[in-house]
Amino acid sequence: MTVIWMGLFFLLLLGFVSLAIDMGRLRLAREQLQTAADAGARAGATALPLADGQTDAGDKVQEAYDRAEATSEANECLRVYVAGAGNGVEVVPDEDVTLGRWNRIARTFTALEDDARRGANAVRVVTRRISDRSNPINLTFAPAVGVFSKNEETVGIAMITGGPRNFGIVGIDYIDGTGNPGQVDSYDASAGPYDPNNFNHNGSVASDGDITMGNGDVYGDARPGMDDGEVTQGPNSVITGWTAPLDIILADLYPPATVPGGTPSGPPIPNQGNATMTLTGGTVGSPARYHYNSFKMKGNQILALTGPVELYVTGDVDIKGMSWSNMSANPGWLKIIVVGSGTSVDIGGTSQIAAHIYAPQSAITVHGTEDFFGAMVGKSIDMKGTADIHYDESVDPAAVPFVTVLVR
Repeated sequence: MTVIWMGLFFLLLLGFVSLAIDMGRLRLAREQLQTAADAGARAGATALPLADGQTDAGDKVQEAYDRAEATSEANECLRVYVAGAGNGVEVVPDEDVTLGRWNRIARTFTALEDDARRGANAVRVVTRRISDRSNPINLTFAPAVGVFSKNEETVGIAMITGGPRNFGIVGIDYIDGTGNPGQVDSYDASAGPYDPNNFNHNGSVASDGDITMGNGDVYGDARPGMDDGEVTQGPNSVITGWTAPLDIILADLYPPATVPGGTPSGPPIPNQGNATMTLTGGTVGSPARYHYNSFKMKGNQILALTGPVELYVTGDVDIKGMSWSNMSANPGWLKIIVVGSGTSVDIGGTSQIAAHIYAPQSAITVHGTEDFFGAMVGKSIDMKGTADIHYDESVDPAAVPFVTVLVR
């Protein structure tokens, strides 16, 4: 009986030892696998916005996979006990790394495939020690009771936020380019005139809603509304940058404008074509200001400026066929600020226009065949013509550093 009881006691003791040692090993393995998954997800997420100048999402996708794999495997999981398995963490990119979209409201991750991965804002990494890969967690004392190994896997998801806000076109409610617009690109007006053979890829567009580009091209980012915004392209459309949802609300960044006190009324606008109206300008940092109830120029009228000017308009803006004589200067010389809701801005015709338009409560329509130089902010933007839009980078918008955040 003593031998029997001693045998039972030692079996029970082995069970407690296994519980203490093997469960500790499993917990350590899980924590180390989780660290590897989290680190890999954050590293992969840092690659997502790096598509500037690329027309093939594959470059960015591969960079995200490479960073996630290398960073995960730089961590360890019970390395000393895994002969020939490096650090004990092995990531197979095609199986363990997924690019997708993280919805912060629903707290869900949606995997993206193929070129849709250009719109990813998050990376999911799964780290595994499983029998199917011949690297389960080997147990030390549990084999005495018939348990030789245990499978473990952990998941880490990280999203990236922040980044440049150099949006050349902002349509707070939506941007609709179903009229097959031309291309949106950028240049630095302070460094010289626009060069059609050497433009920059910072002509980004953004909206709190959806962005529809038709067959228009965007040489920069196209950022739809936070969480559920979408970017739609036609078969011949090219977007070279990032199409992930915004992590900010544009309506908060672009509040309604007001007319500064003491702003004088502007001189009368000519009522016939082929006429020139000259506005006396101010200086950089101290522009001259004028107020108009509405601002309408058409029929090849010319607006001449002697320096920087701000036009505050409390009604509609209608510019068709207008040009101004300072096309070689910075478009920032002419700023059109539209005040009041329910207003409209109509830009068209066959003349080049250089201006910065700020109309966050107005519906902006862009049509015609000639180019627009500068930047525009509207409540909505409809692009119906074939004119190209060249964002002026000298606007120097606010930028927020990219930050990766673990979300799961």
